[in-house]
Amino acid sequence: MTNEAQALSGAAVGVVAFAGERLEIRPLRFGQLLDILAVASPLIESLTALGNASADDLGFFFELVRKHRQEVPQVLALATGREAAFIESAELDEVLDLFAAVYGANRDFFDQRLRPAIDRLGARLRAGKPGAGSTPPSS
Repeated sequence: MTNEAQALSGAAVGVVAFAGERLEIRPLRFGQLLDILAVASPLIESLTALGNASADDLGFFFELVRKHRQEVPQVLALATGREAAFIESAELDEVLDLFAAVYGANRDFFDQRLRPAIDRLGARLRAGKPGAGSTPPSS
């Protein structure tokens, strides 16, 4: 089953052992994404800037944590439905596995679906510049 089909069916993309529990990792829902964007804009900019680094690269992870000490546990908490304190209480290797699972469960969506959708929206908006077509009369 593809990530898209799993998201539609509600099936778990993966399970991660974390702080003595098994957490199901699913693609983000729209509301989760909105909350994450509100918290993590600087973190997202770093993810974009680091581009080709892989999610399991320790240097990549430490750079994110160094720059975004508060945002990393908050983002993982929002993505999993758990409290940030729960995320912070785990062992480092568990946090790395959780980060990789959350990132991996959503990477295809951002790369293959969101980017093209934003490009299409941008093209429509550019095509709709003043004078580019008919507009309803103003009252």
